[in-house]
Amino acid sequence: MVKKKNVDLFGLSARVDLKQSDWFSNLDVQKKYDLIISNPPYIKTDDIVLLQEEVKNFEPNLALDGGIDGLDCYVLIAKKAQEFLKESAFLLLEIGQSQENDVIKIFTSAGLKFVQEKKDLSGIIRGLLFQNTNENI
Repeated sequence: MVKKKNVDLFGLSARVDLKQSDWFSNLDVQKKYDLIISNPPYIKTDDIVLLQEEVKNFEPNLALDGGIDGLDCYVLIAKKAQEFLKESAFLLLEIGQSQENDVIKIFTSAGLKFVQEKKDLSGIIRGLLFQNTNENI
């Protein structure tokens, strides 16, 4: 696990608690987090057959298929995110090409504040950062 090696390399083991979870299933409902990062499946179901061979043949469908519109997982995450984020904590998401407006709408409607977008080396928006503005929801 690369993230664990990096935590150890930089001497952060006492300060960082890494969790891998199927959405929120492995998280303690009594604990709040400073940061949640997710790279959910975001490919539209019908677009999976159009992907490059090295992607569609070697990535599990579960890691690719985001449902009919590619947004299913974002809706699931948005419903629960505030339950697990500390006040003023952040949620960072990878998104598919041209999904930024839909994903921003999903999360702002769920009560999170949109903070920033991040582009990849090709100039495509691939990351969105949100902040929890209300811990008591």
